[in-house]
Amino acid sequence: MREIYVLQVMSGMELAVEEKLKHEGLTGTIIPMEERLERFRGDWITRKRLLMPGYVFVYIDMNTKEYYKAWNIPGVIRFLGAGRPSALSEDEKMQIFWLYGDGGLFKPSTIRGKPGGQIEVTDGPLVGHEKDIVKLDRHRKKAKVRMTFSGEPIELTVSAYFV
Repeated sequence: MREIYVLQVMSGMELAVEEKLKHEGLTGTIIPMEERLERFRGDWITRKRLLMPGYVFVYIDMNTKEYYKAWNIPGVIRFLGAGRPSALSEDEKMQIFWLYGDGGLFKPSTIRGKPGGQIEVTDGPLVGHEKDIVKLDRHRKKAKVRMTFSGEPIELTVSAYFV
């Protein structure tokens, strides 16, 4: 049965690794992208950026043949897992599909400050995930979100609007 595994790849090689995986017949790949808010010449603009640089999610029937097809691609560092490749759990799969979002693009959320230092996410993919938000940077319009993949904790920095 095909499961989702996480490949750690050299940063900047994610799209090239995805193309080579498709060429090898491993067509089910996920590379989450985000609509990032950036300052450019004094204005805020949105650009598409990789949400998780250095990682490619791939559907694999974990057998020797498919393992080495993926492993031998230039730019692949390792499969994530404790000592050996481990497939994502159901919770982690739900996080990936949440990150992958609408058409593969994670859009900025709207965050509202409440009295007492609490926050409320009123719009966007972070609605209901307030407990996962670790840090807010209102000046740079960023939110840091903590999650776990293959047993390894990671923090993602995503764009957000503040009201």
